[in-house]
Amino acid sequence: VGRTDADWQAALQANGQTFMAAVSPCFFTHYPVSGWNKNWYFGGDDHLLVTRWEEMMSLVSTPEFVELVTYNDFGESHYMTSPDNRPAPSGTDWVVGFDHTAWLRLSSIYAHAYQNSGNVASVSQDQLFYYYRPHPKAAVATGDTEGPPWHCIEAEDSIYAVAVMKSAAMVHIENAGTTVSTAVGAGITLLEVPFVAGSVSVSVERSSVTILSATGMDIEASPVKYNFNYFVDDVAEALDTARQGGSVPCYTLWSDVALCCSSKDSRSAFLNHDCVHVNGGGGCQPSGFVADKDWAKVVDNCRATIVEPEPGYPCASITSKDECCKRKDSNLSNCFYGNVAFGSGNMCESAAYITANGETANIDNTYDT
Repeated sequence: VGRTDADWQAALQANGQTFMAAVSPCFFTHYPVSGWNKNWYFGGDDHLLVTRWEEMMSLVSTPEFVELVTYNDFGESHYMTSPDNRPAPSGTDWVVGFDHTAWLRLSSIYAHAYQNSGNVASVSQDQLFYYYRPHPKAAVATGDTEGPPWHCIEAEDSIYAVAVMKSAAMVHIENAGTTVSTAVGAGITLLEVPFVAGSVSVSVERSSVTILSATGMDIEASPVKYNFNYFVDDVAEALDTARQGGSVPCYTLWSDVALCCSSKDSRSAFLNHDCVHVNGGGGCQPSGFVADKDWAKVVDNCRATIVEPEPGYPCASITSKDECCKRKDSNLSNCFYGNVAFGSGNMCESAAYITANGETANIDNTYDT
């Protein structure tokens, strides 16, 4: 068997097996010899996350499944969430201050295309993603006893940016006082600018008006410790995330996409769930009611909560099995679905409730949180 996706896919299909391909943004780990003894850099350059998604859709036969590697493996730096208040092995200090949630938001664009025969959804919100390492590859750390990671010399000292634009614009990437400006068209444009130690900021201009801007982490000339993790950030056109449209039963906004996407549900069973509009006849639904298979049909300007839903919905308010099994309540207790209704009368309840009431035997084990 060869080593390409096509080789693996062909070999598995020949044996009646399913091919699940992997998409990953980078790999860096820096544990001491006295601990995990892992100190290497396996890349993340050349827009690895995006190009890998593009590979998924360029295969003659699209893989049956794609796995994001990973959501929360902080020790190897390829996580796509925030490390704040989440467990990581002792000594994983290179993730502190390095939130990767923007990579998950970027992946949602390509995941939508993967689910729709490679067709990227029309852009309804200007977005700019940017990411880079925090020091040059040749920098010498002043207080690191482990030495530089293996293969670090193969890294590219570059600032990467992905412009997702509704229409033509100018993207400005500033580094150490020097600005590189690039004209981009509607859709997705990949950008790369070599970096040096110093400040980093980005902005987007259209018709001589700055529409997006952000300031990134400074690139250090002399770090205390080696860190080949990525600073990842994004800036986007403001959406009505505060849901200024008010609070009503979502179904009453069935055909009003704009109002649906700016409202919350008022019913006690779905209290404060964001209303989202599902194309293809799905109408306006509370987010806790939308099945996983239908999220790809949610219109773009309603998608703010689908990437990483905030904890806080009471588990008991969720009726969808798919949604229950990926949620946590306001106390960060996992939600579980029952084989039958729990003693509370609800199909979805928190782990805290289930344990306290001795109902663990009723958990539907076909889903694993």
